[in-house]
Amino acid sequence: MKILSTALCGLLFASVQAEPTIGTWKLVYGSLDGVEGRAAELITAETGPYLLRDPGVYATRVLPVVSAADFEDGTNVNLIVLGTCRNNPVLRRFLKDEDVPADGYLVRAFADGARNVAVIAGSDARNVLWGAVDFVDDAMTALRPFRGNGLKYAV
Repeated sequence: MKILSTALCGLLFASVQAEPTIGTWKLVYGSLDGVEGRAAELITAETGPYLLRDPGVYATRVLPVVSAADFEDGTNVNLIVLGTCRNNPVLRRFLKDEDVPADGYLVRAFADGARNVAVIAGSDARNVLWGAVDFVDDAMTALRPFRGNGLKYAV
């Protein structure tokens, strides 16, 4: 079962239009073992070129990652929170166990005060990966026209 928030693309479009720079987005993960680690790799590799850039500079960026155990909250940092409610205490701040389908995943985006938050939560490690794939396929594909100085903000 898949639940994808319609606010996700709007949230990411807004952050792209605000000229995101290095340090404005972080991935907070619960585990880097097995398939959850692959999900984190996918998110960092695919989102960096869109969410982290210096205006007018061509460079490949990788989204910074921090474990949920080491995460120190800073309200100026936008977050992508990845994992299961069991292994990611940061995820539990934003979701309850029952929000995530029993054999599925949830992708949701929302504003949390001054920052944007996207959560990718799975009922298990396999579904965390499916949620990450869905996030990349749906949300990041929608941002591709905004990449590069010649096409950004084209509607």
